[in-house]
Amino acid sequence: EHNPTWEYAFRMKQRYPLEVKAYHETAGAEDGA
Repeated sequence: EHNPTWEYAFRMKQRYPLEVKAYHETAGAEDGA
C-alpha cells in the first residue's frame, strides 16, 4: 500500500527531525493520547 502522506512525513522527518518530533508530540497531546 502506497501512502503519499506517510512518504511526505518521512521526508519531512529526515529534513526537520526536531520540528517533526515536536509536531507529533503536540498532535498526540491534542488527540488525548
